[in-house]
Amino acid sequence: SFMMADELERLRAELKVEEEAQELLKLRAEVEALRKEQLNEKNQSSFSKKRSSSQSKKKETNSKEEVGRATKKARGTEFGSISRRVDKARSALSGLPASSFSDARSDEKRNHIFNASQKKPKEKRWENLVNFTRNHTKSIEYLANNDLSAYARASPCGEWCKDLAHCYAIDCEMCICEDPITKKRTNRELVRFSIVDASDANVSIQAAENAGEDDVILDSLVQPSLPVVDYVSRIHGIDAQQLEHVTFQRLHAQAALKLLCCDRCVLIGHAIHNDLSSLQFAHDCIVDTSLLFRVAKNMLPSLKDVAALVAPEPIKVDLQRRQHNSTVDARTSFLCADFLLTNHSHLPYSIERKQSLTQNHIFIHRIPNEYAHADLIKKAFELATGILVDSIINFQTATPYSKITLVLRTPQHANLAFESLGDRFDDDKTGKPQKKLFLTSSSSSSTPLANEDLIPRYYKPNRHGPYCKVRMA
Repeated sequence: SFMMADELERLRAELKVEEEAQELLKLRAEVEALRKEQLNEKNQSSFSKKRSSSQSKKKETNSKEEVGRATKKARGTEFGSISRRVDKARSALSGLPASSFSDARSDEKRNHIFNASQKKPKEKRWENLVNFTRNHTKSIEYLANNDLSAYARASPCGEWCKDLAHCYAIDCEMCICEDPITKKRTNRELVRFSIVDASDANVSIQAAENAGEDDVILDSLVQPSLPVVDYVSRIHGIDAQQLEHVTFQRLHAQAALKLLCCDRCVLIGHAIHNDLSSLQFAHDCIVDTSLLFRVAKNMLPSLKDVAALVAPEPIKVDLQRRQHNSTVDARTSFLCADFLLTNHSHLPYSIERKQSLTQNHIFIHRIPNEYAHADLIKKAFELATGILVDSIINFQTATPYSKITLVLRTPQHANLAFESLGDRFDDDKTGKPQKKLFLTSSSSSSTPLANEDLIPRYYKPNRHGPYCKVRMA
């Protein structure tokens, strides 16, 4: 009887296992059916997406072809002399709502990495300078660090541009704006844009001599696309009142370039990558005079440094103006580049910076707003260096940073003071070394130095506190 019971128990267990196995098979069949159903739905969805994408691409291609035909039809035809060419170029841009800076001044008185095409310039004489600029470390870094996929570009060279100028010089004036959503600030918003014909140096020299605009194709104020934080009027003289009724925008500036130049047309400028970034325009055939010249220790020169040594005399006179002028700067860049066409045996062309009349000056900038007081900066400098300041000049307050120039007794005093500030922090854009000047002491990290009664030998700067940057003027 015990054996019968064991056998019965064993049979029951086997039956249970068999039932569970059948149940498992049913479940697997259901899962497989669900998978097939989902796969069918996915395939149908993918097919519909591809179909709609193909239709949209076809529409986009047709639209681009229509725009291309309309653009080609609108472009200029024949040019004779330089003056006629400039007149034609001006008339080609006549539909754009340009607002000249001179008109604004008179009114005021009354009241993704870009895939470089590596194409040769249309004019062979510029090929050496274009190639040097293109292969310079700064150009490579610009392409590597900036996404140019959304930038405007010139159209391919063709029949439409055979009679247009082969070379233009450009320059931009900019302001500081802030995105109201992200609160991110940019100092590359356009406020003025100038294009100068760079076909004949003699025409540009004559225009400079006569204070004329015979070589100027376009010179317009530009309405910034974001709310302005600082117009930087002290640099270029453009303010809110002059821009009030301006309708010319960055898109119009891009349209002007696309109407005038093809992808093999040469654009000349000083630090031209800054201008192209402000214009949001990607171009490969460029000549950058800031890279073609160098001063001591491989520093990048300013436009005034270059012009002072290689530009014709009328240009030097033009550059003596206190405020920037984009037409003058564009013309100067062209004439400095033109100088290299016959003096380019070795690039970059070495020049010597003229002996400055301000060797006893110390330039302090990037001063935070809450510390933008002349007495505070003067006292911080004296405490940090142990050298007295004779006077203060050019104290300019701005947002978000201010700047000031300190005058010391002699150049020797200035050099000693700069050396006593410690290790080099970084270099400015021209390669000059800069150091930190801390604005609070370690005894009271939140109290400005101007409010503390300290003497130099007991002064210890708070190296974790706010600071500004110092360099020789």
